[in-house]
Amino acid sequence: MKHKICAVIISTVVVFLIGCSKELPKCSDESTIKLVKQIILEKIGAEGLTEKEIQEIIKIEYPRAAALDKNIKKYSCEAKLIAGGKYERPISYESQLDDKSQHVVSVVGIISDEWEMIAWEIKESINQSRAAKKSSSAQAPRAEEQTSSAEKDGICKGLDLTVTLDLNECLNRKYAAADKELNNIYKQKMASLGESRKAALKKEQVAWVKEKESKCPKAGKEVEGGSMETVMINDCYVQMTEKRVEYLKNFQ
Repeated sequence: MKHKICAVIISTVVVFLIGCSKELPKCSDESTIKLVKQIILEKIGAEGLTEKEIQEIIKIEYPRAAALDKNIKKYSCEAKLIAGGKYERPISYESQLDDKSQHVVSVVGIISDEWEMIAWEIKESINQSRAAKKSSSAQAPRAEEQTSSAEKDGICKGLDLTVTLDLNECLNRKYAAADKELNNIYKQKMASLGESRKAALKKEQVAWVKEKESKCPKAGKEVEGGSMETVMINDCYVQMTEKRVEYLKNFQ
């Protein structure tokens, strides 16, 4: 779907971007996601970014419709925002057609302190990425490694990731695979290490399990009671386990 920006309006409560469209784009449509990202960039004052940089530093994962009001042609949407590859939070936005059949996108519920955090993470990521490209071209693709775990390896093939039930099933599959890999690598490391390093790894692993079990059940607290809560919790387990796998691979 071709999408042309027609106007930009910014307020302290809600940020709107208006595009031209004949049909109501869904929460997960490329045009909607693109406008959400442009809202964020407009709000934090980030300018002069390439399309590749935007893709690397702002990710909108697991977009889905929380509600649809057919009378006013509006989707209420939920997703997970990742800014700069580090700062993660649930995000709510709306996709609507106005009386002139223009596509109106708004981002809601982000307070000033959160905007400051998002801005800091994005600008810090831009600076680090550009500095890395100057010093070593081999380090440049790092941000591309942040691909959603739900999209890797085709493990979720056949599932509709805009449907909460399917998305949670996808995350459960990813977690099961990552947990199995983690256990295998841990056993291999414990069999190959000397006694002192073996004791250190065991201590670290116990601490990591405690951290995971403490952190992940709280991951959906900001959207407690909503459909996004279980997604955020399951995603936390997947992300922490996958990162732990990579850590153990390099443990010596």
